[in-house]
Amino acid sequence: MNAPGGRWVLVAGNQLPYSLTRREELLLPRAEAPTLTITSDPHNSIAVLGGSGPDWIITLWAQGDGQSEAEARERLQHIAVHAAGGTVSLTGPGLYEGRRGNGDLIVEGPIDAGVVIHGTYTSVEVRDLAGPVRIAATHARARILETTGQLDVTAGVVDFAGASGRVTLSAGPPSGSKGSSWRGLSGPFGCCYRRDLGRRLK
Repeated sequence: MNAPGGRWVLVAGNQLPYSLTRREELLLPRAEAPTLTITSDPHNSIAVLGGSGPDWIITLWAQGDGQSEAEARERLQHIAVHAAGGTVSLTGPGLYEGRRGNGDLIVEGPIDAGVVIHGTYTSVEVRDLAGPVRIAATHARARILETTGQLDVTAGVVDFAGASGRVTLSAGPPSGSKGSSWRGLSGPFGCCYRRDLGRRLK
């Protein structure tokens, strides 16, 4: 409080005093992306949900934090989503600035379509899809629920439940890193599986 009658502002933990958000939405016809590829810079999150619509609906929720409104706005501007052909890219401020700005990408698409996701330090969730799914989420968590198509997942942590079809799961640190050993599991499944290995940020 700077003067009598002023106002106390409480900031919890490492939270910065200014935070700005932005929402964007894109429509990508399935004809342009029979299999959707998604890439992401670190410290974002990706969720892909099977829906009843014929096309891909892509929604970005972006947040930028800072010591001032100008700083928060600048970090918010670094977070963007771009679509080119069958690829959607989520960009951010980078590995070391990611804690002060991040994007949550929510994608709803045809239930029988295929998805390929690549991200580092980016959490991923996929649910209710019947098409093939491939996920590479190094140093992050991947959660897969109620999928019935072919599934290939590599992540630091894998949560897998209520799915069926041909499944290959690998959880742990990347090749050449120290810590827990790299382990995998493959085969046809119809129950649940969880493996926690290595480090994760989200």
